[in-house]
Amino acid sequence: MLKSLKVRDIAIIDELDIEFCSGLNIITGETGAGKSIIINAVKLLSGERASAEQIRYGKEKGHIEAEFITEIKRPLGIERIIFASGKSRARINNSPASLKELCEAISPLLSICGQREHELLLNEDLQIDIIDYYGDLWPIRNGVMESYSRLNYLKTRLNQLNNLAKSANKQRELFLFEADTIDRAGLKVGEDEALIEEKERLLHAERLKQAALSAYISLYEREESAISLLASAKTSIEPLSSINKKFKDSLDRIKEIEYSLEDIAYSLRDYAEKIEYDKSKLNEIEERLDLIEGLKRRFGGSIEAVLSYREKIEKEIVSGNEYREEIKKLYGDISEVQRQLDERAGQLSIARKEAAMRFNKEVEKGLLSLNMKAQFDTEFIKTEVNKSGQDSAKFLFSANPGEPLRPLAITASGGELCRVLLVIKSVLSGKYGVETLIFDEVDVGIGGRTSEIIGKMLKGLSRTSQIICITHLPQIACFADRHFFVAKELKGGRTVTMVKMLQGGERVAEITRMLGGGKAAEEHAREMIGLRDL
Repeated sequence: MLKSLKVRDIAIIDELDIEFCSGLNIITGETGAGKSIIINAVKLLSGERASAEQIRYGKEKGHIEAEFITEIKRPLGIERIIFASGKSRARINNSPASLKELCEAISPLLSICGQREHELLLNEDLQIDIIDYYGDLWPIRNGVMESYSRLNYLKTRLNQLNNLAKSANKQRELFLFEADTIDRAGLKVGEDEALIEEKERLLHAERLKQAALSAYISLYEREESAISLLASAKTSIEPLSSINKKFKDSLDRIKEIEYSLEDIAYSLRDYAEKIEYDKSKLNEIEERLDLIEGLKRRFGGSIEAVLSYREKIEKEIVSGNEYREEIKKLYGDISEVQRQLDERAGQLSIARKEAAMRFNKEVEKGLLSLNMKAQFDTEFIKTEVNKSGQDSAKFLFSANPGEPLRPLAITASGGELCRVLLVIKSVLSGKYGVETLIFDEVDVGIGGRTSEIIGKMLKGLSRTSQIICITHLPQIACFADRHFFVAKELKGGRTVTMVKMLQGGERVAEITRMLGGGKAAEEHAREMIGLRDL
């Protein structure tokens, strides 16, 4: 509920403090006294765009502040300051807030029912909610919502798993291709090193052959080869080896060297005979090395790493599609939940139509009590099943007999709209709606008995919602739990709006004024508000 409203320097208001009660709050006063300024101040708190013209003349800024008490009995402070520059600043519980945040904070708590307002209850997207509140259908609707949420979750999960399975299949195909590439290569550990060595040999085959032959000739075949020189030396000292031990030792060492040189010479000769320059073999080795190096770059820095990677992906290849079973189960679950959702939505649709028939009759009865021979109906349009069921609803209205029913939001005039809303809220009687309802010009174009009925409706509605109502009719004002009087007065040579809470005889005086004044009007006023003893 709206506990208090403070307004500073807005329009002709210099300073205004109002403490509202939880029941029926009535605001009366002369035409032009500034009653609408109070409503406009509440609109500004609700996030409506502000302009510099709304600030009191000569002031740099205007200030509006309200305190709400929420359903959980927690205070909610809303504040807005409007500057002469046209900018504004807002706060919620002393924290900075945007206009959108103001609107989001207040819209669940307060609704203004005026001739030019687009009401929450007239939003065709929300009219289905009214039928569900009226018919106490929310338990069924919650079941629909539960099934719908479950179905969306299952479909989302299925989509995720299908994407994962698709990705896994692509990965498996890649692993198969990589495994085949490695297998066809037939790699052996150390193979690359052996191939590099052989490649070097083939690249330098001619030089190696010539070097080996030259060394062989120098060691063995040349006239003054190393072997022949050793033989000459051996011949020189051999006859003396039996005489002198020194010569014998030298002879033995020469023979050893001779044998070693012969082995080296024969080895070089054999090596030279085997060496051949084979271009095709060299090309073959280079191609093989290119293949090995490519695999090493892709799968690791060595043949060992490539073969290790091959073992690793083998496990992935043989594992298959691990999502297959869960996907199969999800298809079954989705089918069952879809069946359940369709069944619940169908039950809700039937219940809605039954509830709407009763609702329509009650609304028409309420309108008739206000001397409105109007027709009221609810049109249902079948939609795709969603979290709210399979229906959307549209309230239809005709104010005059013989005229066709058309959507309420575009058919009813401002005064009609306020009275229709009043009836709807009375019919709902606490089942649906915001905590605070503000009625502006609900009494336009009515009087007599009808105005008394509206007063009783407002009084009844105030038992479940806080009501703030601006009225010109004493038949409505007399039902007030708290009565405020708005008037203009001179202050410091300037006109200002003042608001006073009326009590006792002050209420009688205001009702008397509204009745036209005079002794008879005063007596009638006392009678209307049950104050004969004053």
